Amino acid sequence: MNKRISTLMAMGLLTAGALFTTANAQTTKEAADTQFNGSKYYYLANFNEGTETYSYIGGQSVKKNDAEQYTALSTIVQTDKDAVSNKDEYLWAITHVSRNGKSYFTFKNKKTGTLLSFDVNGGIVTGPDQGKANELTWLTENKYVVAGNVIQAVDVSHQIKLGTEWSMAANGEKICVFKQDEAPVSAGDLNDALGNGFALSFPAVNPQPKENIFDQKITAWTVVSTEAAADAEEHKVYWSGNSAYVGTYFAVSTPKAGIKDEATFKASTFIAVDPVTHYGINELPRTSGVGFAFKLVSGENLLTEATSKEEVNIANAQFTVTEVDNVNKPRQYTLKLSGVYVKKDASKDEQTKFTSTVYVDAITSTGTTYVTTTSKPTTAKCTISTSNILKASELLKKDAPSVFNVLFLSHKNEVTSENSSEYGKYLGVKVSSSSYDKFAQAPDYVNLNVPQNQWVVTKVEGQKFTFTNREATSLSFTVTLRKTNDASVYESVFDETGNLAFGYEGAGKYETAGSAAWNTISKIKLIPATVTPSAGYADYSEAELAELARMKFTVGNTLLYKDLYLKAESKNNGKVEATQNAVEAAEWEVIKFDGSAAASDVAKSDTIYGKTKYAYIVKDETTKDDGEVKDIAIISYAFKLYVDDKAFYLDCNISNKYEIVEENELSKAPRFVVKENKNGSAYLIKATSNDYSTVIAASTQGLALDNANGNLKQESIYSTPDEIEARFYVVRDITTPSLASIARHASFEALTGGFVAVGEANDAVIAPTSADAENLTFWLDTANTAAYTPAFYISKGVDTTANAPRMFLYNAKDSAEYYNPGTASQVTDDNYKLVDKSIKAIFRPAALTGVDTLSTVVAGKETEVTAKNGLNNFKFQIVLKDAAVDGEYVIKSVSNANYIFNLNGKLGFTTDKSKALVVSVEDGIIPTSNESIDAESGVKVIAGNGIVEIQGAAGKKVSVKNVLGKPVAETVLTSDNATIAAPAGIVIVAVEGEEAVKAVVK
Repeated sequence: MNKRISTLMAMGLLTAGALFTTANAQTTKEAADTQFNGSKYYYLANFNEGTETYSYIGGQSVKKNDAEQYTALSTIVQTDKDAVSNKDEYLWAITHVSRNGKSYFTFKNKKTGTLLSFDVNGGIVTGPDQGKANELTWLTENKYVVAGNVIQAVDVSHQIKLGTEWSMAANGEKICVFKQDEAPVSAGDLNDALGNGFALSFPAVNPQPKENIFDQKITAWTVVSTEAAADAEEHKVYWSGNSAYVGTYFAVSTPKAGIKDEATFKASTFIAVDPVTHYGINELPRTSGVGFAFKLVSGENLLTEATSKEEVNIANAQFTVTEVDNVNKPRQYTLKLSGVYVKKDASKDEQTKFTSTVYVDAITSTGTTYVTTTSKPTTAKCTISTSNILKASELLKKDAPSVFNVLFLSHKNEVTSENSSEYGKYLGVKVSSSSYDKFAQAPDYVNLNVPQNQWVVTKVEGQKFTFTNREATSLSFTVTLRKTNDASVYESVFDETGNLAFGYEGAGKYETAGSAAWNTISKIKLIPATVTPSAGYADYSEAELAELARMKFTVGNTLLYKDLYLKAESKNNGKVEATQNAVEAAEWEVIKFDGSAAASDVAKSDTIYGKTKYAYIVKDETTKDDGEVKDIAIISYAFKLYVDDKAFYLDCNISNKYEIVEENELSKAPRFVVKENKNGSAYLIKATSNDYSTVIAASTQGLALDNANGNLKQESIYSTPDEIEARFYVVRDITTPSLASIARHASFEALTGGFVAVGEANDAVIAPTSADAENLTFWLDTANTAAYTPAFYISKGVDTTANAPRMFLYNAKDSAEYYNPGTASQVTDDNYKLVDKSIKAIFRPAALTGVDTLSTVVAGKETEVTAKNGLNNFKFQIVLKDAAVDGEYVIKSVSNANYIFNLNGKLGFTTDKSKALVVSVEDGIIPTSNESIDAESGVKVIAGNGIVEIQGAAGKKVSVKNVLGKPVAETVLTSDNATIAAPAGIVIVAVEGEEAVKAVVK
């Protein structure tokens, strides 16, 4: 229930007496003159003698002669005092002046702002063109006359007094003047002051109180005597046997769910009169039961029986609050207690019960102000405290939106390994039942720079701020903020009902079932947000646009391959589907549509813009809420694919099916925006408009994958981690220059030292440079030569027999983790993993029987390996790590696009390119036996133990060099059977007129 404290309309507040009361008829002339100075408002009513009732006079604005504005009597007769309470049209400011010994009065209506008019007969007018005068006075005679603009009526007192009846006409019509009665204020009304609590201060007192225990967040609770009177929303509670507790209490802390029963009452902390501590103010003697301090006491220690020593009686914590005059002095209160127990004599243990009422007041004594108890009603103005309430000028900017990330800081102690609270989570949005809803998540799931997690102040009403989500502009919350000692951290009182939903990690999985009642969220932090127009959406650079891209999904379900790529074909109606073979992935040209392309004949300027509305400071605390700025700008893209030399574009049709469509005009190409997530994944969203709120809405869906069958589908772009089956990525790793697609012998020298080699148990390892040179040489067979980035089989011979198996470099991911249909279980084999659990790179025996076929032994059986059953595990791309740095390559598996990396001398696979093993590709040693190498001319080169024998080359010049080009020998042979000493290893022998050959010297 949202009620202003000054609105005393609730029936529960009327039981103590009439809403209006007739004042003392003995009011003196001077008092009347003081009261009727135009500064206060009163109610006027006709007295109906027959029924002894009153008809309350309301005002309406009319024009005299269609020009002069004045106030006439409302034609609606209202006899219900409750219906007119605090209604401006029934409130009148009465002004009294004395001229020539006579009293003159005017009646100004609060709503219309103009004076009540009278006709020539002295009656109050009810319509236009009837009014003739607006000043009223009295004569000593029983008559009325018109004198200029003054109506002279009859009343021998010559004045208006509160409650005095006076005649308006000869027929004796009578009118009475009423003031607003002081009325009790309920717990619910107090709590509504700041939304879910209140604080009290004495702003007019100087100096301010040294300590004010009431100037902190308080919630009022009333223990009622019957179950029927209980009302949870109004903080009225009942439990069996609670008669000793009946009363209203000021709590500074309660259990999370509030006070429900005796147990939760006793677990709460309340403000109470301290029965011992007295301030020693002479005018407030201890013996009179006044001048005492207040303190905090737990409900457990509020005793229901007579108390002594330092015990605190429950009566010391039972407050009654009344509002003095909610018309003229709204939100000014009187606080009182009855039957308090205090120590009348400080030297004795005994406490005395004072049956008289004591009041809460701020009293100044010897230069210090104390909040204490007195025997008279409050003299200092007690109001809702705003001393620490955040002001608009402290939060809003003058010429720009005030945008924040909202971090929750309450209920920290409820965060456990199994459960959670809103603590440490940021406010964002999710979609529930096709509508936006507020939702909180931990930092790992929240990108603080994107509109869906940013909140802008859009309205200020008094002490309440309304924040609206920058993306979901239909979503907002209203809150009152109380400053704390920590910058940007506030005690929060939300003007919201129901619960806030939040997500959390519990029992090893992501849960979304968490919730916290808005009225229990007591602390937040407002972090000024960074507003970047394109934040959260891809804005590809020119360098990125220069590269082709692939689209892939990373799947969590182990029944599917972990990475699936999008492939497309022009047949089958341009079908687009997921494939487990990275080599089949479509390679897209990404085309950007934005303002920078405005001058192009091909592309149009069609950046998608969004606007943010905001409130701002005008002057001092004056605000306006009509600010608007275009601060969201996201880019759309076309994804182009050439098939059979024809241009196709990715599209999502009206049936939400993905396809490629042939289109020759780029301006007609389907366009998409790429919404980027915190974890690096994205959503591909069809852009059908240039309006942000149309493209990005609660109903917006993006490209997704069904991990049960691998089919493409659509899912909400606001899906939570537990709802996402596969993560989508646009990857650009195919345009990096590759090693030329030429079969060759090669070695891979690591920039950090050593060479790639076959190690023990056929593991791929880094061998020292001192290793046998031939063991460091591999044969590169070409594969996927038609692809944009070619691939290679990397192998090493182990047998000189024709078509004998070789050792092929292999990505062991399918050996490390696989599904065993025999046991219907997932199998993990750590023999194929490095110590950090990454997948090993190994060498596996196989024979290359065709460009796209290998033969190997699996489970003891000769098996043909093709693209359908793991051939890509044998294929690798050798690409430059950085296109700008020549000669430095990384080796990437075609199977899952992971890179080979070095861990303590053993090689495995990583997704992180920055960790990849960087190698230079050197010419390898052509494997050579110790038998003769014959040249076509008949020259023979025979390698032996420490020698090279050359036959048939008498008279020719011969040079022998090692693999680094260092000369070993250079001479002219004098014999057809010459022997030259050479070091062990591979040497290059060049005979004049012949091609150089390599030989292995033992």
